[in-house]
Amino acid sequence: MNEELASYFLGAFRDGSAKCYNRGYEINIWQKNFEWLQKVQKIIGVLFEINPPILKDRNGFRIRFNSKKVFSWLIESGFPKDGKHVFWNTPDLVKNSKSNFQ
Repeated sequence: MNEELASYFLGAFRDGSAKCYNRGYEINIWQKNFEWLQKVQKIIGVLFEINPPILKDRNGFRIRFNSKKVFSWLIESGFPKDGKHVFWNTPDLVKNSKSNFQ
């Protein structure tokens, strides 16, 4: 896995949520900036071979898709299983990244 892109995605996921339901694993990333979401969409494609759509939301845009693979990777990277960002420390991959990717 490309660590530079993975660390960017984890940082970007501060604008996201991941939830496990009885029938699936929902991943959401919300943002007002459409171009930024397009960048994140491309990174998801490279990292996970998924091309999620960008949907118009009432006040911005959203990437929403279901993926056990992405959900499991987020949990392995330290994302809390309950989906609450308040208790999510900065992942080691982000802290240790030497990337200047923006």
